[in-house]
Amino acid sequence: MSDADFDSLSNALDGCFDMPLAELPAELSARIAFPWDAIEPDQRRFAAYWWDCRHNPSNEEENNASSHVAWYDSTLNAATWWSLSRITPKEAAMLLCQFDPHDEKCDPLEITNDKTGPIDYKNLLRALEGVAEQDPTPRSLIDWLSVARTRRLKHHSWAERYERAVQVLKAADLKLHQEAIIAVPPASEGPEAAPEVSDRSGDHGEQEDRAQEGSAGTWMDKIREVADELHRNDLKAKAWSSKEDMSNRLAAEAIKRGIRSSRGQLTAANILREALQGDRWKRPED
Repeated sequence: MSDADFDSLSNALDGCFDMPLAELPAELSARIAFPWDAIEPDQRRFAAYWWDCRHNPSNEEENNASSHVAWYDSTLNAATWWSLSRITPKEAAMLLCQFDPHDEKCDPLEITNDKTGPIDYKNLLRALEGVAEQDPTPRSLIDWLSVARTRRLKHHSWAERYERAVQVLKAADLKLHQEAIIAVPPASEGPEAAPEVSDRSGDHGEQEDRAQEGSAGTWMDKIREVADELHRNDLKAKAWSSKEDMSNRLAAEAIKRGIRSSRGQLTAANILREALQGDRWKRPED
């Protein structure tokens, strides 16, 4: 399906964003999956635009990248390891053979996976230790991956796929925020105005948000509180949402509740990567 064939919700709702839900044509109201009457027209416009971004087949690469990152963040705690500035040679060798150094059940000296085995791990570990002995400069996992590539050391391909997926999601976030400025006109001044959408995306804005994480009232704290609320509601209804599905629901809730980051309106990709993945959000048991 091409972009020309895609049934855009934004286009379908053009001229209707100021109308209450009850006055929308039935075929349009049936497509609304966000709290229409609870948000302002500009926020409705952004929510429709966000829906288009998530469902347009031309964005398949971004959606696949999101699934790939979510999988390895869940199984390898990749987001945490990827963000650390200092990784030991042993940790790097384990990770580059697709083993989580914190998982005591996974022994790279005993287990063979689909790409690497114990001999590959031993060779990789010895080579990385040699590099560290020659130059003890602290290295991140990306740095060690570069060493493995340069020296043509056998390692698992998950790291390259994860690196590419992260790059795709960052580019998608940048594109989304830049296009959102056009999709959502500047809000009028006043206490009821919809929040302005900023194009301050990318590494700089993400670092600002993460620097504030742990302090009271950050968007990540607020969004995790909403995630707890939604999860408890799911438990009562005997339902379950994956973190990817939860991020989609939370993006709609962020619009409804006016939760935003220093970069502007939150997207599902922002929420999944920065607030939910790995051990950043743990589901409440009650």
